[in-house]
Amino acid sequence: MKPPKKPAAAKINKSAFVRSLPASMSATDAVKAAAAKGIKLSDKFVHTIRYNAKVAAQKKASKSGSAPVATASTASTPTASTAARGPGRPRKVVAAAGGAWTSSGLVGEIERIVEAKVNALLKERLGALLGG
Repeated sequence: MKPPKKPAAAKINKSAFVRSLPASMSATDAVKAAAAKGIKLSDKFVHTIRYNAKVAAQKKASKSGSAPVATASTASTPTASTAARGPGRPRKVVAAAGGAWTSSGLVGEIERIVEAKVNALLKERLGALLGG
């Protein structure tokens, strides 16, 4: 007959512990709180855990269709697609209805029509003023 199994010691998840702490708590205080619970952490690890949690929340928000969480790096950019482009990469052209709003699409065509009408009116009026 086998001896009864000892209950397994509860595995401590360091990341879950740090995420459970308030974000306003400093990393040094978080390390002290972890040490009180018998968890060994460093300040740098606390910062890494918090950064990864923030990035995961931003990805989740962008996937669900809600507005991304504004941070210092994304505050000046309106969409998540331009925020993740990286340095030196051109911006993506966001076109509605398959490019209907680009300069070669509907807007471009309207501009060409308006310009042609304005030119025709100017020639007509200038011709009448100059006696032509």
